[in-house]
Amino acid sequence: MSRATMTRRGFLKSTAAMGAAGALGISAADSLTAVDPAHADEASDVKIIKTSCRACIANCAVLAHVRDGRVVKIEGNPESPMSQGGVCAKGLAGIQALYHPNRNKYPMRRVGERGTNQWERIS
Repeated sequence: MSRATMTRRGFLKSTAAMGAAGALGISAADSLTAVDPAHADEASDVKIIKTSCRACIANCAVLAHVRDGRVVKIEGNPESPMSQGGVCAKGLAGIQALYHPNRNKYPMRRVGERGTNQWERIS
């Protein structure tokens, strides 16, 4: 049984060649991507609203992308001196928390015995 050996120089040459081939493949794929005119206009109807994330006590400044009255994307505000454009995973999950079907939208009061999951809406 012969043992395959690779020198450090051979390893570096092969990784450099693979990296160059990968970089050329990625750049060629990006340049050949066709733009659909219908999707090109979608970015124009998105409003960017400056707000703050309320997922934790940090209250990071975020940019909310709103399309047709619905938040579609949250990203950090680069103008913020505290977060400097960064948002944590909890803040990025804010869209899911906002539109989750089990989210409490108004105050509730328990009407049944504890653990029976019976609630009524209060004003």
